[in-house]
Amino acid sequence: MNLKDLKEMGDITVQLKASELAELIESVSTKTAAKMSESLLFDLRAIENPPKLIDTTEACNMLGVSRITIHNYKKKGLLKPIKLGNKVKYLESEVLALKK
Repeated sequence: MNLKDLKEMGDITVQLKASELAELIESVSTKTAAKMSESLLFDLRAIENPPKLIDTTEACNMLGVSRITIHNYKKKGLLKPIKLGNKVKYLESEVLALKK
């Protein structure tokens, strides 16, 4: 019997000993905690090596160009700005790719 079958049965009465109930609760909580930990570790691995972001001044210095040139690169789609609040950042890798 699976959960779907159990749901379709309607109301049922289950009788458990206290020790059985404690064992069931422990089992469910342990499995849930394991799944949550696994998910959290996956999320942490995804941000382990975050891309480096640089501001407009750093991008100008790396490329040896003016702020206007950076603005023109944005308009042409050569650089994609990343807005963080009221600040604009760029992926360092994209700026370095323009340098080549």
